[in-house]
Amino acid sequence: RKGNLAETIRAAGDMALAGTNISVEYRMSKDRLTALYDEGQIKQAIGNVIINAKTAMPDGGKIGIKCEKFDASFEELREQFFCFDLKGDTSYIGISIEDTGPGISREALNKVFDPYFTTRSGGNGLGLSIAYRIVTNHNGYICAGNKPEGGAVFTIVIPALEVDQEDTPERSPVQTIPKQNGALAGRILVMEDDELLKDVIGAQLTKIGMDYDLVVRGEDALQQFKQFYNTDKTYNLVLLDMTIKNGKDGLWTLRKLREIDPEITALVMSGYSESGELGNYKALGFSALLAKPFTLSQLRSILHDHLTPSIS
Repeated sequence: RKGNLAETIRAAGDMALAGTNISVEYRMSKDRLTALYDEGQIKQAIGNVIINAKTAMPDGGKIGIKCEKFDASFEELREQFFCFDLKGDTSYIGISIEDTGPGISREALNKVFDPYFTTRSGGNGLGLSIAYRIVTNHNGYICAGNKPEGGAVFTIVIPALEVDQEDTPERSPVQTIPKQNGALAGRILVMEDDELLKDVIGAQLTKIGMDYDLVVRGEDALQQFKQFYNTDKTYNLVLLDMTIKNGKDGLWTLRKLREIDPEITALVMSGYSESGELGNYKALGFSALLAKPFTLSQLRSILHDHLTPSIS
């Protein structure tokens, strides 16, 4: 929907920092900061970045949040958002979230948006990867860096709604997936070694109405597949994590499964940094790639592409 990003950002910041020993300074441009966006999703993305800053400052600190509109053709502003491939004829809203914490190490900078990457004990490493997915699904950009004087800064850019467009009918820029109707036939074998994501995928498949089994390693997947092959519980599709910490990975598993059933449909799951390396996933034998973390709608859509509807 059309909305004022300044209001959404303030709401996200106030919610994330309520009851903490961290002060926040909002610096909002006087320009109309109007965009087409999903308010709940953007609030979650902003909130996740602020929570990341908050946890970096357990003894308290300050967070500065700036929001301004700019034209990508302005060279001085393009330099400020150097990490983005901005279109010169488009106006954007830039959001920067700065903290007074220790900053981000050089090693971590290239991984901060990877699912499950965390440098903190007890963290699950999903907050920033979810923020990344939400922003990119809004045709926006997000990057992380460090301030010269210390502390981290996250910069988000989202296309602005031009003044002459503000009275036109709404059309969301979010990359939505068509809603699918009807149940699906078949059983799914899922291999995922992260307990949190395994639970999430299980809940998603239950919501979709699928019959499935969950395993942790390639060795487990092979044993499970053999057990039910050519029975009334044969698996019609396997969903494999590409990287397994303490076991055989997705590629090894697929090769072994194809020795049993050469026609088995296999989908591969991959984190943010791996997805670029899996650009040739079809050459590896996979039918599709699911970039983690994925939504219920994305999972449902890809299953509809590769499973047949049930006949009731």
